[in-house]
Amino acid sequence: MRRIFSLLLLVVLALVGFYGLWPALSLNAVQTALKAGDEATLAQKIDFSSVRASLKPAATAEMEKAIAQLEKAGGVGGVLGAQFKDQLKGQLVDSALATLVTPERLVRMYAEGQDIKELMAKLKSATAGGERGKIDAGKLLGDLFGGKKPVAPAPEAKPVAAPATPAAAGATSKSKYSLANIKGFGLRGATGLWFGVAKDAAATSADAIVDMAFAGGTWKIVGITPKV
Repeated sequence: MRRIFSLLLLVVLALVGFYGLWPALSLNAVQTALKAGDEATLAQKIDFSSVRASLKPAATAEMEKAIAQLEKAGGVGGVLGAQFKDQLKGQLVDSALATLVTPERLVRMYAEGQDIKELMAKLKSATAGGERGKIDAGKLLGDLFGGKKPVAPAPEAKPVAAPATPAAAGATSKSKYSLANIKGFGLRGATGLWFGVAKDAAATSADAIVDMAFAGGTWKIVGITPKV
């Protein structure tokens, strides 16, 4: 009987370690890397390709709003057919996500105290050329039309601050996450977990759902679904 009890205890401890302690250590490693500006560790602990895919539905919704505003401003609503708008939307979404969802940008966002809502706002503003070096929707429209004049000029580019250094990121960050920021969690199959995370620890609901999966011998962040 004692052997059975010991065996059950070992199984419980193993499960707690695998589904509890190990993912928690990975999340802590991500936060430590953000504070230190350690982009290499972020690339190991976050599957950026999967995260971009998880953000695509929300980003597409923001792009649709931006395209609608562009049509209204440029008076091209009758020119853009449904098929063309889908093509444009897909290119804008992929380009914006590839530009904004990177280790470097995460370090900068953390240093500036930004969260998933600010990221969604940046995805939308990027389509209007609001940030230097980002996406210019007017130019992209012109390119897709075969080199025609863009339907709407991009606003004057504003200088973008240089990426935060590791020291600055640790000193100025307003994002301090703890267990109080987790608003729920659960399993996704045998090797997956989800966490509901809120920027405000006092919030009653999560700002986003963060998915983790055990891959490559460690727990990684593989998805982020914003509630915006």
